[in-house]
Amino acid sequence: MKTWVESTHAYPFPYIVSSLVLLNGGIKTNFASPRVLLFYMGFGQTALDNDNESPARRFQILDIAIEDKSALGALMSTESWEAAEDRCRRVTNLFHVEPQDPAFCGVLPAIFILVNTGIVLHHCFPVFGPQQSDVALDERSRGVLTNVQRICIKIMNFGFILRAPDDQYQPEPDVGTLFKRGTKWEWLQLKKWRWPPCDEPECDIENPHMMWVQFHALTG
Repeated sequence: MKTWVESTHAYPFPYIVSSLVLLNGGIKTNFASPRVLLFYMGFGQTALDNDNESPARRFQILDIAIEDKSALGALMSTESWEAAEDRCRRVTNLFHVEPQDPAFCGVLPAIFILVNTGIVLHHCFPVFGPQQSDVALDERSRGVLTNVQRICIKIMNFGFILRAPDDQYQPEPDVGTLFKRGTKWEWLQLKKWRWPPCDEPECDIENPHMMWVQFHALTG
């Protein structure tokens, strides 16, 4: 699961996390007290010991949440919390190196829980968003954030992989898949990928390109 999170599908997690924070009170609210991101995971279509099918499909995200540390009990012991704080500080220091990203708001700890196994993975993610005081999101903005979050998770669960676009002016990520060359898996971009339109009831943006433009406007 560590490789699936930290390498294979690393790129879209800041999108998912930033949306989750903004949809649940905003930046200042979620950094005002100790909060933890929760990812409830399940096994995917590829068995863990199968080296002939894409490792991108070994796990799937079942649900996500953000909770107060105090509500987690044994999931976040004193030792685990100290380790999480240290991990977050180290990642924060990386973002304070010039040039700084003005949309960077901080780093939150995360726990990945592989349901019904007792297996957990501790990690952390940067959060991006507006620096001003939290304001209530209108329904359209909530629809955009929810849709981007949902689409990213759906794409990951199907085993497709998001990457930073080659074109710096393209707002949406590139989408690809893994293919095996010899003993190594390599990423292959799907050039004819078609992003689905926003289908959240509150989101009236039919053009997926404009949905991503709006998403980046909301996340700084």
